Amino acid sequence: MFDWIFYLTFLLISVLVVFYLERKLSAFIQDRMGPMVVGKFGMLQPFADLLKLLQKEQIVNVRAEKWLFLAAPLILFFVVFMGFSIIPISNMAAPAQVSTGVLLILGLLSLDVLGILIAGWASGSKFSVLGAMRAIGQIVSYEVPISLIVLTCVFYYGTANPAQMVAMQDAAATPQWLINLGVSGGIFSWGIFQFPVFIPLFISFFIASLAESNRAPFDLPEGESEIIGGFHIEYSGFRWALFFLSEYAMMLVLSLLSVHFFLGGWHSPFPSFGAVQQEIPMYPFFGLIWVWLKSMLLLVVMIWVRWTFPRLRIDQVMFICWKVLLPFSMLIFVFTVLWKAG
Repeated sequence: MFDWIFYLTFLLISVLVVFYLERKLSAFIQDRMGPMVVGKFGMLQPFADLLKLLQKEQIVNVRAEKWLFLAAPLILFFVVFMGFSIIPISNMAAPAQVSTGVLLILGLLSLDVLGILIAGWASGSKFSVLGAMRAIGQIVSYEVPISLIVLTCVFYYGTANPAQMVAMQDAAATPQWLINLGVSGGIFSWGIFQFPVFIPLFISFFIASLAESNRAPFDLPEGESEIIGGFHIEYSGFRWALFFLSEYAMMLVLSLLSVHFFLGGWHSPFPSFGAVQQEIPMYPFFGLIWVWLKSMLLLVVMIWVRWTFPRLRIDQVMFICWKVLLPFSMLIFVFTVLWKAG
């Protein structure tokens, strides 16, 4: 029970921090101040927004299928949280340890289309249905290259357990040419340095993650200029906040997967130089800090992309998926299989 409370607390705190960062970074990019009134530098603004949403009236469209309409945001949040709960966030903190971890995560996260479809159809609005169809088409499409990238990592590491993947990125995995220079561990043992093709694969996974979480420039399901607000247009108050929370939770889940696949998980980025040891003790707290900082770095990049690039057209979104990411991920997958077989 404590593990679930700990994971839910970690998720909520991370979402609040990312929400605050998005407000401040978007303001900085647009040459604005951002939230400054509630708390020092506006740091309590996420809590004020949450309190505001809790007080708002819960409106249900008269044409809506009431019980499905009410259940949809809960289904979406539950699915994302279940996927999040399988990912270890330190070397000793993972409530669900399964040998097929990343494959189970993919299966659970693919169920988010169920919550989106129910939300769009049960709202009784044509704009909600159009937004849901867009979201499902985009998410299902980008799950294909994401699955191939995950399978590539599974073949390379020889395991589908994310904790074991991280364990294979310790000091013992440092390339020989760096060991000859007296350098071992740290950033040089991360997956992107172990296998050079992991660098473009990591970039591909990041791009697909933006589309999977409906983030700009892939936010077509929420195209305000075309379909007003997407599949959750009829939602208000705390139910709308659950969709908002699920989007940020999905970003966090995919960032955590990137950290475990390519960025060394809970291992410190500081290497050991000869006899000089710069290792941080591998207690759960320190591992948690490194995982959290790496994930926050990726989330900051997602925010930067959100407020920098314009929204893509639907044909451009599908072109990137089916004619760029899919062929590239298939090529890397075949190359990795042949490399490990040889």
